[in-house]
Amino acid sequence: MELARIEMPHGEATQAFAAALGQRLWAGAVLALAGDLGAGKTTFVRGLARGMGIEDPVSSPTYTLMHSYQGSGLDLYHFDAWMEGRQKAFLQEGGDGVLDTDGVVVVEWAPRVAQFLPERVLQIEFSHLSECSRLLVIRGNQDPWESALDAAKGEFESCGGGACEN
Repeated sequence: MELARIEMPHGEATQAFAAALGQRLWAGAVLALAGDLGAGKTTFVRGLARGMGIEDPVSSPTYTLMHSYQGSGLDLYHFDAWMEGRQKAFLQEGGDGVLDTDGVVVVEWAPRVAQFLPERVLQIEFSHLSECSRLLVIRGNQDPWESALDAAKGEFESCGGGACEN
């Protein structure tokens, strides 16, 4: 079910919205990101991490299996399924246990491993509108995502679609 369509005028706005959402996540939340190269997936994860109280620099785990970051309350497990053969092998051989973690899981290029993701995943599709702006189409079950998204959108919009002071 489509929950939202949000236009992001620039990368800082993408990070601000993601930070607002990151403050509202819970243990076991799984986010599935899709979009072309340079569409803003890793930028989004940087903001999500900031919202979760993670101060470490966040980079794409394209050439590694996963990056993990310790947050102030929850840990973040950041996968990149660009190299789908390696990710599928990991998940088929029992690595899917990380999806049942006490932290938050984010998978970039998620359609490549969709069969391993839980039913209550939040799907976010990123597309280019212009050189700087992006459209985020957000899909998932209303429960449990709708209230977290509504609160994050409200905070984001109250700041004029940019970064708020925390």
